[in-house]
Amino acid sequence: MATSGGTADEMVLGVDSVGGVVGRDVAGEDQGAALVRLGEGRFADLCLIPTVDVPIIGRRLSLRLTTSRPVHLPEAALAITDGTVQNLGTPRTTIGAARGAGGSPGAFTVLTEASPEAIRLGNTTMSAHGIVLDGGLRLSSLTARPSFGRLEC
Repeated sequence: MATSGGTADEMVLGVDSVGGVVGRDVAGEDQGAALVRLGEGRFADLCLIPTVDVPIIGRRLSLRLTTSRPVHLPEAALAITDGTVQNLGTPRTTIGAARGAGGSPGAFTVLTEASPEAIRLGNTTMSAHGIVLDGGLRLSSLTARPSFGRLEC
């Protein structure tokens, strides 16, 4: 997943899973994934490349989905195992342990104070193992390109 930049009103970052989506390592085993929740995300553009192994032919199929127009994600959660964000800007931010089950300390969490366009993201690239779009998705432009080779955003 990649974008040349955008904003969000709110961001929560922690180690968790959402809607059954967790991180996977190269062997396909569950691994810890950073769960990034964005509220009112607005991006200048967006590129997604979902991939799937096709056992019958023994190859991986990729599909590059790109939009050159702005994208609005009202509520989104992303399971991320690695990523790079250039020029991240946040408002008041709390960093610490979240409450776990039974009130015991849980996973590490970063919570930002919500306000309009409070989170500013520069050029961003992430390996997302799943995206849950609680607020849906509406695009005004979309380009799709399938390939059995490796695709880049």
